[in-house]
Amino acid sequence: TAPHASGSNPRNVPANTATGGTPSPTGPTPTLVTTSTNGGTADVAAGGAASVGSGGESGAGGTPMLSAGGASPTGNPEATGGGTGGTEPGVAECIECDEGFACFVEIDPGRCLEVCPTDVPNVILQTQAEVDALAALQCEVIGNDLTITGAEIASLAGLETLRAVKGTLVIAQTKLLENLEGLDGLRTLGALNVRENAILKEFSALAGVDAGEAGFTISKNPMLETFDGLQGFTTPANILLTDNPSIEDVSALSPERIGSLLIAGNSLPSLRFEKVHTIEQSLGFMSNTNCTALEMPALDYVGGGMTIVGNPDMAKIDLSSLTRVDGIILTGNESLTTIGGLPKLTSGGSVSITMNPMLDQCEMDDVASRIECNACGDNDGTTDCP
Repeated sequence: TAPHASGSNPRNVPANTATGGTPSPTGPTPTLVTTSTNGGTADVAAGGAASVGSGGESGAGGTPMLSAGGASPTGNPEATGGGTGGTEPGVAECIECDEGFACFVEIDPGRCLEVCPTDVPNVILQTQAEVDALAALQCEVIGNDLTITGAEIASLAGLETLRAVKGTLVIAQTKLLENLEGLDGLRTLGALNVRENAILKEFSALAGVDAGEAGFTISKNPMLETFDGLQGFTTPANILLTDNPSIEDVSALSPERIGSLLIAGNSLPSLRFEKVHTIEQSLGFMSNTNCTALEMPALDYVGGGMTIVGNPDMAKIDLSSLTRVDGIILTGNESLTTIGGLPKLTSGGSVSITMNPMLDQCEMDDVASRIECNACGDNDGTTDCP
């Protein structure tokens, strides 16, 4: 393994030259930018995604280099041994792995995967050369966050050996990346943040990910057309979908339980979550143009408040199974004609359903007769209700 520079190191220097050594016989090795946990990626945004620091330099000691040559650490991928303990009965336990290897129940509890031999676990790729350098390692696990950002990155080809990202996978501020082909081999990750990518159209390459409770943020991707690739996020800690104006297909989203949900500023044709029964915290659905319906027919419980505001084309809301929510604000939805009567709602907290000019006021009066409603008037103006 080549010595590493102490202090700032120019990018793309030949291996060993940073400390005065002899250049690698194979020529320059692209520097893989990495950063420590407190070195530019620790600013956690909604959805648990680490924000990208400008320049991606590490907090102390400059820009560490990738271990030259990509030599994998010694270890026995077939190692056996006891589990980690504390696992629920009936749940598979991972075998013990040697240093430099990791096991994931979601992938194969009987297999140890090679951790990418980077200086620190957080990896930031800012150039195509850095993507190619990581690909050359043919390793399987990123020890913490993997951030892919940069105007010149056009392809992730070669990263097919990656199986796991222990932290957050961040795809941010790219200019030439149209898809995530190359990440097809990923099977698990800690969280997902896809934001501010100029021409990214789809990320179906992530369809093989079994994300469990990992949350995701999809924000400000002007050309993104589909959420295909998110099928494996069935019980996400949170969902944040904001300012994606070209979305046409939301069928890939099929969560069953969500921590918190915010959908705002998108151009959705409609949104139907057929299976979701619980939102543990808040639900927000705001300023989504072209969306004609919001349907969650199995939703029983919202632990926090529910805010549905400023969706100009939404005509229908189906929350027919909702029994409990801690507050409702439903206002400024110009085309809304019905909320389905909320027939099972027994506990609403502070409720305000007002200024929806086409919403049947008689329906709202019926709701107000069953739960305490702070403001359920000033909708379509009907006064002569049966």
